[in-house]
Amino acid sequence: MSDEAAHEQGALLPDELDQCAESGVVGAVGAVGVADELGVPGEPGVPGQPARGFRHFRRTSPRYAAIWIAVTAWLLFYVAISPFGKQPAIIHLYAALLAVGLLVAGLLLPNLALGFHRWFRAYRRTRPFYAAVWIALGGLILFYLTKSPPKYLPHIGVGGIYGMGAGVALWLIAALVLVLPSQRYAGGVIAVVLGVVSFPLSNLGGFFVGMFFSVLGGSMAFGWMPKKPEKKRRWFRRIQPGAGI
Repeated sequence: MSDEAAHEQGALLPDELDQCAESGVVGAVGAVGVADELGVPGEPGVPGQPARGFRHFRRTSPRYAAIWIAVTAWLLFYVAISPFGKQPAIIHLYAALLAVGLLVAGLLLPNLALGFHRWFRAYRRTRPFYAAVWIALGGLILFYLTKSPPKYLPHIGVGGIYGMGAGVALWLIAALVLVLPSQRYAGGVIAVVLGVVSFPLSNLGGFFVGMFFSVLGGSMAFGWMPKKPEKKRRWFRRIQPGAGI
């Protein structure tokens, strides 16, 4: 497009832009126009701004919140029933109906689904949430690989008894650091000790997987710190004239 055609459509010529910049008359509208002409990305909604990605979608979309709630509830249901062995088909049908019901409810009530998703995001940021997840997963692996019916407990030896006991203990520690973040140091140390000791006592620490998740979660819990507002350092303090010392 030539300069004359652009000028006819309302765009400023290069000479006019220089004059406006020198005189300081380019305002917010002119700045947006210049950004569009030069292809500089601006604020959201400006033509030069690239399309927002998945991060913005998962934070603001009620559809994503509804899908997230349904999938999370379905996974938590299977995690909760996994230590009890194989389940009948009716249990799997109930799990599928639960997930579908939550998905439909989230789509019909988008504000409620989005509000719950935002509340959960704010909740998990105030405590070592992912540390508790890894600790619980390590306990689940240790428990699941060594679980046996009660009548066989006297015959499975130390490895089976320790695996089941350590799994239950790790679940309790995960709940502790999640509910009481102030106890994360004690919980993290105990989780690491249980994970390391499971290597010689319980099937090589759940074939290294349970030990790895337990040590990882315990380390994350021990090193987690609550987010604090940044403090500005003042190297020189202002003294009011006439103020007594």
